[in-house]
Amino acid sequence: MPKRKINEIEGAEKKYRALIQTRNQYNEAARLIREERNEINAKKRELLQEIKKLREEKAHFAEEVRKYKKIRDDCRRRARELIDFKRKNLKKLPKNIEDEMDRISERIRELEYRQETTATTLEEEKALIERIKSLMRRLNELIELNREKMEIDAKMGEIDQQIDSLFKEAEEAHKRVVEYYEKVRERAERIEKILHEVSHLIVEVNKLNDKYRELREKADYYHKRAMEMRAKIMEIKRAKREEYEKMREMVDELNRRVREALMDEEKIEKVVDDNIKELLKKGKITIGG
Repeated sequence: MPKRKINEIEGAEKKYRALIQTRNQYNEAARLIREERNEINAKKRELLQEIKKLREEKAHFAEEVRKYKKIRDDCRRRARELIDFKRKNLKKLPKNIEDEMDRISERIRELEYRQETTATTLEEEKALIERIKSLMRRLNELIELNREKMEIDAKMGEIDQQIDSLFKEAEEAHKRVVEYYEKVRERAERIEKILHEVSHLIVEVNKLNDKYRELREKADYYHKRAMEMRAKIMEIKRAKREEYEKMREMVDELNRRVREALMDEEKIEKVVDDNIKELLKKGKITIGG
């Protein structure tokens, strides 16, 4: 086989191995980038899972805030209603009922004493009796009003206790509101912080994706070049085999013709010379010198 052909195959195979090596280097670099990207994606998924958990907690605590706000506001509203009820009912009661009762009672005693000890005309006696009756009616009204006042005072005491109880309950509910609101705020801050971290990781992943695609494109480029070179090598080797087969056929033909001309020396020399010339012409053999 000509030396030129051998050198061509060796050179092609050397280039092929170099292309494969370069392709493998880019594939390895891409693999490392992919692993780094996958680690970051795993970290991102963990953070997103933590965000989900924090959001669920935040929603729960926000619901608690709403619940205790309603309790607090309802207690305050009911307390204000009782205060208004108390104020309105107290306004209805006359002031200083007992003092007025004492004055009327004293006046009735004076009139009764006068009736018993003073001589009066029939008209004066009649007027005095009417006056005493009028005062007695007023006194009875005041006695009834005083009884109602005492009942109301007793109710006001109960209302005061209810108002105090409602305000205490509202205060406890407000403490719960503040407590759960703080938990909501804390979760919101943690979510914001983690989202910032996730955003940073997404930027990193995008950069790695770009780098990964770049390396894969280079690996694919060198793989394509390597496959082209491999095809070229296969073509050279195929051509080499074809040439070898043709040369062998020529040698076989030479042998056949030599055998046929064994009895004719001149014919043998002619056959040999013709075939050697053919081989020399095609570059299959060379003559040193």
